[in-house]
Amino acid sequence: SNTSNEEVFEEIHVFSSIVLADALFQRLAFEMGSSGAGNINGSGSGSGGSGSDKDVSHHLGAQQCGQRLEPSDATLAAIAYAFPDATEKGIDIAQKGQVAALVAQQSKRRVYQVASSGRAGSFGGAAATATTPAGAGSAANAHPGAHTCLPRELCTCYKFTWDVAFRNEAAMCKHQLAVRAAEAMRTVRNVTTIQDEDMAAILGAL
Repeated sequence: SNTSNEEVFEEIHVFSSIVLADALFQRLAFEMGSSGAGNINGSGSGSGGSGSDKDVSHHLGAQQCGQRLEPSDATLAAIAYAFPDATEKGIDIAQKGQVAALVAQQSKRRVYQVASSGRAGSFGGAAATATTPAGAGSAANAHPGAHTCLPRELCTCYKFTWDVAFRNEAAMCKHQLAVRAAEAMRTVRNVTTIQDEDMAAILGAL
């Protein structure tokens, strides 16, 4: 009975973490101008809004003036509180442009390649899209030493295998968080289109 209760609590915890992550990274995307205001369910929007509401208002003003946006302290603090083991290095990876994407031509399914936190430099100077289809082998090895990652499902790193999948002690690894952050902040580099058959081969090898 105790074991079954623990399993239920673990399932609730995992589900809550997924919902929380979606909300936090949606907020981050909103601040960075990656999505419309209609995707945010705002509260306390009156003149006596909270500090975090004022942070968002400040970012909206900066966006309208064409200034370069940075994540608000309130949102970064919330992400760090929810995912303390992954946030600092994950955000750093995203901001350095060390997340690349492979996109299937027909299905649009995506997988990501994420550098380890110790890697120097980015995967590209500016966010770029490669229109020439790449084969599964060349695409999967485009960034040697990088981890292949599905942000809501898995990562090939040791941290995910041990702490997330096996021991269920973390909701995500730093590479998964880096992908979520990079998508929100629009810092994903080298978006490469590949054939759906090649995508199936990559996914089958994970």
